[in-house]
Amino acid sequence: MDSVFNAQSGNGLLMGNLLVAEHGTVVYQRSFGYRDLSKKIPNTASSAFALASVSKQFTSTAVLQLKEKGKLRLDDHLTQYFPDFPFPEITLRHLLTHTSGLPDYELFDGLIEKEPDRIFTNKDIIPALKLWSKGLYFKPGDGWQYSNMNYCLLALLIEKLSGETLQSYLTKNIFKPAGMRHTYIENLLIKKNNPDRTVNYEYPSYYATRLVLVDSIADDHQMIFNLGGFYGQGGLTTTADDLLRFDNAYFSGKLINAGNLAEAITPVKLNNGTTAHGKDALGDMGGCGYGYGWFVLNDTTKGRIVCHDGGRPGISTAHLHNMRTDQTVILLENAPENCNTLAVCAYHLLNREPIQIPGIPLINIYARTLVNEGADAATVKLQYLRDNPKYQMPNDWTWVQLGYQFLFGKTKQIPLAVEALKTASLLYPDNWYISQGYAGALEQAGKKDLAILMYKKCIAENPKADFAAGRLKYLEAK
Repeated sequence: MDSVFNAQSGNGLLMGNLLVAEHGTVVYQRSFGYRDLSKKIPNTASSAFALASVSKQFTSTAVLQLKEKGKLRLDDHLTQYFPDFPFPEITLRHLLTHTSGLPDYELFDGLIEKEPDRIFTNKDIIPALKLWSKGLYFKPGDGWQYSNMNYCLLALLIEKLSGETLQSYLTKNIFKPAGMRHTYIENLLIKKNNPDRTVNYEYPSYYATRLVLVDSIADDHQMIFNLGGFYGQGGLTTTADDLLRFDNAYFSGKLINAGNLAEAITPVKLNNGTTAHGKDALGDMGGCGYGYGWFVLNDTTKGRIVCHDGGRPGISTAHLHNMRTDQTVILLENAPENCNTLAVCAYHLLNREPIQIPGIPLINIYARTLVNEGADAATVKLQYLRDNPKYQMPNDWTWVQLGYQFLFGKTKQIPLAVEALKTASLLYPDNWYISQGYAGALEQAGKKDLAILMYKKCIAENPKADFAAGRLKYLEAK
C-alpha cells in the first residue's frame, strides 16, 4: 500500500487520509499531502474533512432510529408532517432511496439568478418546490435519480419529530454512542472553530499547473456559496478515525436493530418489481442498487459490499464496507483526484487481488500542451502516451468538461474548445453528449453549417437531446 499511495501522492494525485480496517481494527492508516497547502501544514490522523454525501448514512440512520421509536413509518407520506409539501404521493421511503422524482440542486438555478447574494437552506426547499414548474421527473417509485433534496427534507423531518436540531440529535443518538468526539455539522451558516479542519483545494482547470483554494474559483461559487447552507445531504465534518467508529457501531447493531440494518443495505425495488440501478459504484466495483443512504453492489460473490462516495469543490470522500469479511476502507481528500479509484485500489490490495494503479491523468498533459504548444503537439503527445500504463486515458465526460472549461471559463478560448471536442468526437464517435458539446463549440466559433450537422448527429444518437434540438431549430431558422 505504501508503494502505491506514496507514488500517487508524489504525482500530486492524493492529498488526504486513508484508513483500512479489518474486524474493526486498523491495518493501514496514512496521511498524505497538506491540511493547509499554503502554510505547508501536513495532514495528520487528527485532520478533519468535510464528508459531503457520505453524510447521508448518518441521516438515514437517524430516520431509522425514529422509526424504531415509533415516531414514523417509512411508507408515511411527507405531507403527513409537512402539509404544504406540494407532492403528496412522495413517501419517506422514496426520499431515502432517491426514488421520489424530485429535482436536485437545479431546483435553485432560477432563484439564484434572482438572488445571487443569498445562501439557501433546507427551509427554502418546500417553498422552492411550490414554485417549481417542471414537476416530478417521474412518478415516485417508477425510477431512480439521485437528488440531494431528498436528504435535506429528511433532515427537516428529523428536527421536527425530535424537537431539536440535527446536530443535537446526531450528537445524542449517533456520535456519543459510537464514541465519535470529532464529528459535527458545519456549513456556511453553521460555523465551528476547529484548528484541525482541512483547507480545500482544487485545480481550477485541467490545464492549470497548481492547486488553488476553491474559494478563489469563480465556477465553484454557486455550489460553495449559494448552495452552502444545506445539511442532511452533506454537511458533516469528521476524521477518518471517527468515521471508523461509526462504521463499527453501525454494522455491529449498536445504532439500529438488525432488521433495519438489513433493510438499509437492501437495494430498493421500483414499482415494476425491478431493482433500481444506482450507478457504477466506486470505479471498477461494478453496478449497484441503492438502499437507505448506501449504494449496494450487485456482485455478491465476495460478500455484501456497501459504500457511498461524496464530492463537492475541494472535497472527495469514499466509505466502503464488506459485510461478510468485515473490512472497511475510508478515504477522505481535501484536493480531489481519483478518490473512488484509490479507495477501491486499497480494497483490492487488502484482499491481495490484482489492481489497476491509477495513472497520471492524460487529460492534464493534453490540455496543458494544447494551451502552451498548440494542437499538433497536444495530439502527438496524446497518441504517444495513450497506451502507456503510467498514464490514465480520459473518459468521455472528462473531455466534455475540458471543452466546457475552454468555452465557459473566465477567459474564453473558443478555438481550443473546438480542438479539444473535435479530438473527443474522434475518440468517441457515437457519444451524443460529446457531439452536442462539439456542436456548441462550433456554433460559438461562428461555424453555423458545421454546428447544424453536429447537432443533427447528436439527435440521431439521442432523440431525447432536447437542448440540441432547440439549438438546431434556432440555427436553421436564422
